[in-house]
Amino acid sequence: MKIRELMLLAGVSLALILFLSLSYFEFSVTRGNLEKSLEVMAEQKEIAFKKMLELSIRDLETLCRDWAFWDDTYEFIESKSEDYVRSNLVFETFVNARINLMVFLDRNGEVVFAKFYDSEWNEMEISPIFTLRELFGRSGYLLLNGSLLILASEQIKRSDGSGEPKGYILMGRILDQDEIGEIGDVLGLKAELVPIAGGREFGEKLVSYLELEDLTGNKAFLRIEQENPLYSFYLNNLLFTIGFFGLISFLMMIASVFVVDRQIVSKIEKLEEFAKKAKTKDRIELEGTEEIESLARSMNSMLERIEKDEEELKFLLRVLRHDLMNALTSVKGFLELYRVENEPEFLEKAEKSLERGIDIIKVVKQLEAGEMKEFEIRSVVEELSSNYSIDAEIRGDARVLADEGIHTLFGNLIQNAIEHGKATKIFVEIDRTEGIVVRFSDNGTGFKEEARAKVFKEGYSEKGSGLGLFIVKKLMEKYGGSVEFQGKNTIVLRFPAPRIEMPFPEDSLDSSSNLLNPGE
Repeated sequence: MKIRELMLLAGVSLALILFLSLSYFEFSVTRGNLEKSLEVMAEQKEIAFKKMLELSIRDLETLCRDWAFWDDTYEFIESKSEDYVRSNLVFETFVNARINLMVFLDRNGEVVFAKFYDSEWNEMEISPIFTLRELFGRSGYLLLNGSLLILASEQIKRSDGSGEPKGYILMGRILDQDEIGEIGDVLGLKAELVPIAGGREFGEKLVSYLELEDLTGNKAFLRIEQENPLYSFYLNNLLFTIGFFGLISFLMMIASVFVVDRQIVSKIEKLEEFAKKAKTKDRIELEGTEEIESLARSMNSMLERIEKDEEELKFLLRVLRHDLMNALTSVKGFLELYRVENEPEFLEKAEKSLERGIDIIKVVKQLEAGEMKEFEIRSVVEELSSNYSIDAEIRGDARVLADEGIHTLFGNLIQNAIEHGKATKIFVEIDRTEGIVVRFSDNGTGFKEEARAKVFKEGYSEKGSGLGLFIVKKLMEKYGGSVEFQGKNTIVLRFPAPRIEMPFPEDSLDSSSNLLNPGE
């Protein structure tokens, strides 16, 4: 897919996102304002419905009070007269008064009479909850087996108020769906008892939930549903908003695609053309947006890195050529000595030099990978001094972060001391006082003063390839360190200190030993 096609697709996508975002924002704002208005309406209906229920409770309280202040009721608690029951507490009394529950208790809380009918007027067993003392003298709701009752209770007294109260009467009425529906009809809504409450709904129907707490602390919920008078207005407003924002998004998409094509796409095509023909030394200058200019700079940086990598590759080839040449020269020399002297020792040394050449190839391969890890300087020097058959006196130790090239680094120092300085012993002092400083010296002839400023340059040599100390310098730069002369026989290597320096046991050599000037 071409970039302009992608930009067009991106423009359409962005326009769609813009359209949806604006529509959602308008939808949220409009719906938020609408919901606030509907919440007020829902709360008003809930309050009205609750007042209607309270009126039903007041009506039941009045009826309960009439029975409680009736002298016949007062005498019945004492006499427990069957005539009172036959005359007043018959089935028709419950039905006509729409009372589902009547309980009479004496002053000791003993049941004198109790009867309970369900909503279908089937006689039910009296629940122990009806005799709880906390219900008597109070009015309210009671949730029982999924049904909601309204309760009223009064002390039983004489009609003139004289005498001690004889006990309590408790009356209850089941709020069945018919009675709840009647209250809803009065208020112009639909209501029903539900086991749990949901959230408010603001669709075509306005739905809310009225919470009622009964006398025992349980909660009952009424679902109230009414017509939403603002629903049609909301739909019309939403359709207009969608159309308006759709047009705005389309126009913005056309404008954006045009600007992007002029300011970005054409610039990218220039970058593409440059990338097809660019060489490592080429650079591009391109004016445009900040991102385009940054892309051009990144491309130039990439070319610089490629150029640097090419230089490093050439450097690795020099290292390989230099070290292999030294190893093969040693093999040739030892073989010639063996041919003349016929001593097995020279054959063993030739074999050892050949093995070192193989190791050099392995090291260069590891240098290509560039894997950095910790090396102990003492171990590296001890291994190399053994390979070159030269005595080494080492004081101190430290760990440095390097790659396998560290063997080439110290190997070149040792080889330089042997071949150019005619040394028979090397001295290495490792100081960790300020960073990591390695002082490498030998008992050879050293370098003349005029040569010290040149030996680290590529190609300089009084004899040989002129790469040995140049490679040392390049490797130290790679490790973030430096190298310099200190006197004619001493080369100082400065490594960066690691973040966490691990302790080493103190060297057994006397600290007063002068390793750098062994002749003194």
